[in-house]
Amino acid sequence: MVSVLPLGPYHPALPEPVWYQLHLEGETIASVEITTGYTHRGVETLLAQRGIEEGLKLAERLCGSAAHHHRLALCLVLEGLAEVKPPPRARALRSLFCEVERLLSHLAWAAQLARAAERPRAFYVAIEAHEHLLEKMEQATGHRLLWGLPVPGGIASAPDCAPVEQALQQMSAALDQLEQQLVHNREMQRRTRALATITTDQARQLKLTGPVARASGLNDDARREYLYDAYADLNLTERASSVAGDTHARIAARLGEMREGIELATQLIEQLPDGPLAQPFPDLLPSGEAEASLEGPQGRETWQARGDGSARPASVTITTASQRNLAAVPLALEGNKLSDALLILASLDICVACVDK
Repeated sequence: MVSVLPLGPYHPALPEPVWYQLHLEGETIASVEITTGYTHRGVETLLAQRGIEEGLKLAERLCGSAAHHHRLALCLVLEGLAEVKPPPRARALRSLFCEVERLLSHLAWAAQLARAAERPRAFYVAIEAHEHLLEKMEQATGHRLLWGLPVPGGIASAPDCAPVEQALQQMSAALDQLEQQLVHNREMQRRTRALATITTDQARQLKLTGPVARASGLNDDARREYLYDAYADLNLTERASSVAGDTHARIAARLGEMREGIELATQLIEQLPDGPLAQPFPDLLPSGEAEASLEGPQGRETWQARGDGSARPASVTITTASQRNLAAVPLALEGNKLSDALLILASLDICVACVDK
């Protein structure tokens, strides 16, 4: 006998509104239906109706966990249209804040996953580290969130990197505890190994991206593929990809990326060049089309824009990482126990705001 359990759209266990309709055979999830759209805002349409300054503010508010990345993506695609390259100092600071935002997003993810796994110590470690980093970002920029840093042609102002560097130096101890609680803990290993496995072939077929794809053995990283901004100047070491593709691999992959993010951010601060913050940017966008991809916290974010000689883009198309990774949800849930559903969903880290736009 099949029973139906509606999870959402609003539920204390879900960080954002989405409706998962779970079809159960006993305690096993037989199939999943997903309904999104509860946070749809029409961002693509609005961007084509606004000038660049207002468009940047809108892009930054598309998603709370990748605000800087989306604002930067709009800058990159507009710079592609106008054939403007930011100066080295601006590119380095933009990339530095990408890595800081990735850390913030992954710490928030770690807290969500620890709550789903009923690991209170890991939850509080992640929350405290997240709050500490936010406090340092407020010292560096004057804002906890929505830093407003990238503009077409460079950056709006130079942040104080000293608080950021201090926060990075203090992050390793928190990561040690998170790894011990979420990766090396035997109880967690028993629960997460071979749970909700996504094979390499399945990840490739579904065109998954980011940590979810890399945990299944795909070498998918826009920082390495496109070398945008300062990533062309960094020492991007080869990553040892996991091929397990299970919940344990996804947890380990994301925590490993947090350590890599600290190393990259430290490199950027140590090698920060002098020079101007921005290049002049034209008031009118040239006619033509451009595309830019970057590596957000959840994976590849792709923006496409068309210019028609006016002061605003004629059209904007956004394909987010979570749009791509949403296809993994039914595959990961089906055949597993209802009691593991929240843990599996947390390991996938789907940003519903990015799906709905």
